[in-house]
Amino acid sequence: MYVRDKTLLSLPSDANESPYIKVMSFSLVNSKPFVTITQGRLFGETVDFVDNEVSNIVTKVDVFKGIPFAEPPIRFSPPLSKSGWEGDWNATYFRPACIQGPDGFKFWFKPEMDEDCLYLNVFAPHPKPKNAPVMVYMHGGSYSVGSAIEEAYSGIPLAAIGDVIIVTTNYRLGVFGFFSTEFGGDKNSVTIFGESAGARAVHLHMFSKISAPYFHRAIMQSGVAEVRYDPAGEQKDALYVGSRFGCDTSDTHLMIDCLRDIEAMDLLYNSPYRIVPNVDGYFLEDSPENLILKGEFKHCPIIVGFNEDEGTLTASLYIENSETAKDPPHVQKEKFDEMVLSLLQGTGKFVNGLIEDSVKQEYVDWSHADNDSADYLDTFVRIRSDQRYSCGAIEVSKAHARLQIPAYLYKMTQIPSNSVFEYYGVGPGWFRAGHVEDVQYVYGTGFITELLESQPATLVDKQLSVEVMTFWTNFATSGDPSRKNLSDTIGDEKWEWQKYELPGQRYKVLGPGLPIERAPRSDECQLWTSVIPDLRMLMMSMEDVEREWREEFSDWKDNLDDWRNAFRQSQDNTC
Repeated sequence: MYVRDKTLLSLPSDANESPYIKVMSFSLVNSKPFVTITQGRLFGETVDFVDNEVSNIVTKVDVFKGIPFAEPPIRFSPPLSKSGWEGDWNATYFRPACIQGPDGFKFWFKPEMDEDCLYLNVFAPHPKPKNAPVMVYMHGGSYSVGSAIEEAYSGIPLAAIGDVIIVTTNYRLGVFGFFSTEFGGDKNSVTIFGESAGARAVHLHMFSKISAPYFHRAIMQSGVAEVRYDPAGEQKDALYVGSRFGCDTSDTHLMIDCLRDIEAMDLLYNSPYRIVPNVDGYFLEDSPENLILKGEFKHCPIIVGFNEDEGTLTASLYIENSETAKDPPHVQKEKFDEMVLSLLQGTGKFVNGLIEDSVKQEYVDWSHADNDSADYLDTFVRIRSDQRYSCGAIEVSKAHARLQIPAYLYKMTQIPSNSVFEYYGVGPGWFRAGHVEDVQYVYGTGFITELLESQPATLVDKQLSVEVMTFWTNFATSGDPSRKNLSDTIGDEKWEWQKYELPGQRYKVLGPGLPIERAPRSDECQLWTSVIPDLRMLMMSMEDVEREWREEFSDWKDNLDDWRNAFRQSQDNTC
């Protein structure tokens, strides 16, 4: 159990069971761990971790919360390094999350918020290790919500079971290896990992020459890089925001100064668009697509993967009241058509009827096409899962394999006993192995009973969590998820995780039995990565040809009219 002041023992219901079998606890230890860094001294708290049920690990973890890694930021300006402080910094409680609005599942994010939010948290094995691997986590949330202060991101189980240092951080980012040496970490063994938008941020760092020297391995869960490259559009959006608040948009500097004076929440709720990473010529010199083609990315080992039912979360956003329903909604054909069209249009790329029909041709079960009561929910889930998550992960694996860079691909199929969206008493009961559900296995959430008081995690979930945490921390230690040391032999075959290679295309299934399978979603991803891009080029080329023809025809008509007028005028003159 997870308690603040004492260790609790859960007595067995069966008298024949050992009274220690059910013990799982985090408890505070009286002594305070102190660490001295460049900026000054700070203290945290030491916590006991006890699991006699699955991992059989009894150990301690030093926890430091709310460590500033930058000065309170000036809005729209790069962060500045944190200056020193007097006395001891109290690192026993979380600081506020960055400013964010209710977006999607707003009940999942209930932190205090402030623009002064550039803090991180460290979870380190106790006693202080020597040159322990460091894992820096970037949370998800579409670059617009989320924080590092959620209990679901507690690094205690992961640090305890994997014997690594875990760092969680609020955005804005750029803290690889920050303070790692002082906490017993190895600055030459840093793994960055993240989920969803956090995974996309991890992947973007792999393309940045600025970031490259500071990390050595990367893990991307349910997300790979995507950026916006539209300087004219970005300028237009910025000017629109400025004009909306009555700022002078004729001078960029004056507009920014004006926007800095706007109340943060007013700016948040009245900005009409979502800011996403872009090609700025500094952090990112070109689009990830072009950099992958040129092989210009950090050549380091990666784990990358996706969940079986990623698309359930997106489906719930299209269907009223479904985000709190216990049973899956029924999606009729008309609604399905609307959802697919909206999904395709939401990519910001060229879409027409032929592209829409191509997607349906691949995914729809046409044997039920004449059944008006047919349910298209699973069809939409498959479309969204591939379009947004699985095919991107597979393409990144292929890019690494072509250059013989170690890549380990996975697919999570485990349906958790508790959805991460139900931790606070509300949420859907039908997401299956959906988006974000992998986080609970990576972080050992099943061992944090504060989140699961009403319905504890099952033994099956806890077992898979220990296995996933072992894979992740093995990788952070050796670069190979199968083993902590490359000289070790792999015992039980469940621990074998082969590299993704061409033509083998083998990947790990994070589900019952932990099997190895090959070539996931091959036909479907051929559609998304080859057929649809070719169709877009063809259709856009045809539109260009048609537009040029219409322009030439219009010019010809104008010239013809001019010729007719000149001819009539000459006739009039001769007469």
